[in-house]
Amino acid sequence: MTDPVSITLPGVVKEAIPSSDPTVPEKAQIAIQSVDEPQEIGIDNILTMKNGDQVILKKGAAVTVTIKA
Repeated sequence: MTDPVSITLPGVVKEAIPSSDPTVPEKAQIAIQSVDEPQEIGIDNILTMKNGDQVILKKGAAVTVTIKA
């Protein structure tokens, strides 16, 4: 069995998009600086730290994005 392939890239939170449904978390739009051209991804904006605390991303926050395949 081969190890999973992954890449880690720097990014910036471009926007926090509120949800109109209170049961659905807001989305964070993240701009990723890739080798070819800038890319954007959207994720649920509710993250859990290793210690169990929940956090949300703020516009302009620098992030590191790891993508595994």
